[in-house]
Amino acid sequence: MGARHPCFQYVSASGFFDTPLGAALEVGIPVNSDVSKNTEVVPKIFNDLSVGEHFTMQSLLGYSTLYGGGSDGGLQTFEYGFVFGCAIEHSELPLPGVQRCIPMFELVGETGMNKDAAGQNSLLGNACFRLNLKTIGRVQPRLGFGFLFPINRKARADVHSGFVTSLVFEYWKKPASLRHEIEPERIFNLERRFCAGCRSINDRADASASPNRV
Repeated sequence: MGARHPCFQYVSASGFFDTPLGAALEVGIPVNSDVSKNTEVVPKIFNDLSVGEHFTMQSLLGYSTLYGGGSDGGLQTFEYGFVFGCAIEHSELPLPGVQRCIPMFELVGETGMNKDAAGQNSLLGNACFRLNLKTIGRVQPRLGFGFLFPINRKARADVHSGFVTSLVFEYWKKPASLRHEIEPERIFNLERRFCAGCRSINDRADASASPNRV
């Protein structure tokens, strides 16, 4: 579970350039499975950049700490992610039931800061898209689909390439007609859950893995 809050935002006079900066916090609650035995706390900072009506980019930096016993207790990891997206509105691509289509490319990495994983960096890529479906009242379903693949040697030792999907229901306090049209699109945590599953299946978990988020 997690929370995020914008702290600063700059918008150009024409509205062409929009870049909010904020802080976030994620907490992973262990479920006492083979890959989830420690509590994880990850404070983060993020930046959501929008340029024009279509292009968005999010950058995300976080510092993960595992609390609890076992070999992973006390493990610290620096996490980073970059998401590049292009929002295509229904008027430009009239897919039935779809309000917005967002092709995206994602880079997700982590570097071990202590223990045996110190200095080891793992980098993943994700070629994906998200479909923002038409709202139902103040709830908007969002369907995501992507192809996740390892980029460097450390990532290839941990995971295999594969497909990942998501279904998110977003609730808005404001009616759809009053919302800003270009919201930042994020599927960063999707890869974390997918990688945890790959490590478990392939029995390649090592001290740098932190696959206990829910």
